Amino acid sequence: MKKKIKNYALFLIIFSVGIYIGSSFYTPKKVHSEAEEIIAQKWTCSMHPQISQPHQGDCPICGMDLIPAEQVSEAVGINDFEMSDNAMALANIQTFEIGRDFVEGYTTELIGEVTANADKLAVQAAHFKGRLESWYVKYKGQSIKKGQLIGKMYAPDILVAQKELLTALSLKESDPQIYEAVREKLKLWKFTDAMIEKIARDKKLINYIPIYADFSGVVTILKVDEGDHVKEGTELFEIAPLNTLWAEFDAYQPQANLFKVGNLLEIKGDNFSQKAPIIFIEPFIDAIKRTFKVRVLIKNTQNKLKIGAFLQAQVKISLQEKQITIPKSSVLWTGKRSVVYIKKPKKNTFQMREIILDDTPFEDFYVVKQGLSEGEAIVSYGVFTVDATAQLLGKESMMTASLSDKKHSLKLSGGTEEKFLSLLASYLKIKNFLVLSDSTNIVKQNKKFLGILNSFSRYQQRETKYWASLLENSKKLSSIKNIAQQRILFSDISKIMESLSEQFAVPYPLFLQYCPMANSNQGAYWLSKEKNIKNPYYGKAMLTCGEVKKSWAISE
Repeated sequence: MKKKIKNYALFLIIFSVGIYIGSSFYTPKKVHSEAEEIIAQKWTCSMHPQISQPHQGDCPICGMDLIPAEQVSEAVGINDFEMSDNAMALANIQTFEIGRDFVEGYTTELIGEVTANADKLAVQAAHFKGRLESWYVKYKGQSIKKGQLIGKMYAPDILVAQKELLTALSLKESDPQIYEAVREKLKLWKFTDAMIEKIARDKKLINYIPIYADFSGVVTILKVDEGDHVKEGTELFEIAPLNTLWAEFDAYQPQANLFKVGNLLEIKGDNFSQKAPIIFIEPFIDAIKRTFKVRVLIKNTQNKLKIGAFLQAQVKISLQEKQITIPKSSVLWTGKRSVVYIKKPKKNTFQMREIILDDTPFEDFYVVKQGLSEGEAIVSYGVFTVDATAQLLGKESMMTASLSDKKHSLKLSGGTEEKFLSLLASYLKIKNFLVLSDSTNIVKQNKKFLGILNSFSRYQQRETKYWASLLENSKKLSSIKNIAQQRILFSDISKIMESLSEQFAVPYPLFLQYCPMANSNQGAYWLSKEKNIKNPYYGKAMLTCGEVKKSWAISE
């Protein structure tokens, strides 16, 4: 028994010595703790990939749960990037395969105004020299009828001619030719037979000669006044009829080959609608606006239209050859540049590409002049999400150029910046009415906001990012009187106006303000000219709730 105990003791001693010697030659691998993994991990939002945070949580924009950033991986190409199946599904990314087809029967919109019909334009002239003793045409727009008495004139030459008539009257039987010659002379000065017979019958001179209108219409330009001395042939006023008018529309230089005389325009205005063919196309381009005039003749029998009134027109146009066309939703505009995202053959892989578009403004699509080929696929829906992913990964995107570079390189067509400033002023008034919770005036001011938006030309719309989204939200706001719903729409409009304020030069300080409790605690932004908080989402209930997130200095 004692021998067994000694054997066990010896075994334990040898085993312990072996463990000690082995441990001296073994170094354990370093193990990262779960905490260290979390610290190294970045988290992003599947709907807003521009969000990058070092910890889990909710997206500050949409409130969705953040996901590990590794779900968005880089592809092989230097500017290629890959999106996960989950991110693709959540953002509902859709693609469109490029092809060629005939472009027929689509419409383009034109903006124009009513002008006088120059074919019917007339000038009332003085038929003899003298002084206007009485003058009954007093103002522009005055309605005149042919044969209407419009004034009286003292004319020494006419007095002499009347005396000659009385002298010739005494010689009428012996020398009728002299009498007839004097009568014809007076007729050339617009004397009527009745006036001549009266002078002959009464043997009395007319000292102040009546002047009668030669045409019917309205006065467009008034050139004389009572007491003026005029010569024979002096223009007294211009007159135009209103029963037929011209409507002249501005078309842009790239559209020059689209219009033909005879094309039918569908014209609309305030309480007015009519179809009319093009009767004239201006043969030269305006050197400043780069536009030319397209003219139609309008019937205005009920006098619904006024000279100078604005009109809109639609015209169907067709292109003769097959064209590459892409949906408007697939294009991002950055000043002069237009970009799309190409879907590469590798699964869920994309790359930005700059393209050149035809300037013909179709309603739902663009015609591509350069940059795309048949068989390629582009992102047609969810393009902003794809662009945000490119920005997050440092790839080429619509924001590749710095904002300051874009501001200096951006060349805007005439009036775009002025219209945006009018739009911003109207937006700020809507904000003030929201502060007061005045839903009635919000609707009224929004109609002005919508009117400014509608005045943007096609080219100005392109230079104003997200114009279509602004228009859509403004139209919705026009029909809503509920203050809570108005505030929700205003938050969407504010996001776009913030982006536009970055694009254009604003000549006064501007503050981007934020309320974390608006939109059911999702938060909402707004722009203000004042640094002090006046919350448009709660009004008096929480007037000072919010903070300044950003400010713009006065642009020089």
